[in-house]
Amino acid sequence: MNLAKEENIPLHIHVAETQEESGIILKRYGKRPLAFLDELGYLDHKAVFAHGVELNEAEITRLADSQVAIAHNPISNLKLASGIAPVVQLQMAGVAVGIATDSVASNNNLDMFEEGRTAALLQKMKSGDASQFPIETALKALTIEGAKVLGMEDEIGSLEVGKQADFLVIQPQGKIHLQPQENMLSHLVYAVKSSDVDDVYIAGEQVVRAGKVLTVDL
Repeated sequence: MNLAKEENIPLHIHVAETQEESGIILKRYGKRPLAFLDELGYLDHKAVFAHGVELNEAEITRLADSQVAIAHNPISNLKLASGIAPVVQLQMAGVAVGIATDSVASNNNLDMFEEGRTAALLQKMKSGDASQFPIETALKALTIEGAKVLGMEDEIGSLEVGKQADFLVIQPQGKIHLQPQENMLSHLVYAVKSSDVDDVYIAGEQVVRAGKVLTVDL
């Protein structure tokens, strides 16, 4: 913590992922995970908390007054039966939430399109409201909101003058699941798979062409 503050480096930690975790921390320290970390000063510094599944209303309010952002890992949370994070409530409170994958230990393909789709479906189910977490919200969580979580929204996360030219190209022609083409934004959330990506550019440099990685000798 002290070193992070001295070097002005954001912290990263997994927090409130499971009921079991909350129970262990409560028994050991007499406080829930977020309150314990707050006491240690973690909420007074820029940080990315992964998961945040077991957050209550008061904790969400406290996060909104902090410098903490949330990395939401929907598929990992499902695979480990951790639960469904209160993403809509976090966003409504003003907490930055980005989509993440966790790791291959709890997520087999690290497909960000799959993560965005699952996040949207879970929030609709959790709230009982099909209008929650619409496609625009999902796409932002995958792009500019993710950049905000990292504190890099001035550099990446959207295509704007002065930002890094990171983008990918998907050609819907010949892909039956991406038809009709009237609402491609919807397809990006509910139909596209990582294997549909044709080209990828990072900082303006092409690293994938026609589905083949150019920077790695497979």
